[in-house]
Amino acid sequence: MIVSQDPIPADQDVRLRLELTTDVADKPFLEFPARSIWCHPDLEPSLHNTGFEILELTPEDARIIQKIIETFGFRDNEPTR
Repeated sequence: MIVSQDPIPADQDVRLRLELTTDVADKPFLEFPARSIWCHPDLEPSLHNTGFEILELTPEDARIIQKIIETFGFRDNEPTR
């Protein structure tokens, strides 16, 4: 998901660049094609949330994405403690 000031219409193909940190990869960034699949207003009225489908990744880049999810991801369905 990307948070932006402008809405990104669904079904728009884009090339995304994801800056990486050393705790998830030994390279500075990933670039990959993606397609917007939904866009909704954010709780902050001046922002929009857009969900993307990644269209193509190398196996190595897919492992990096999985590491990012494991390291920084959150689940809004987990019980609070």
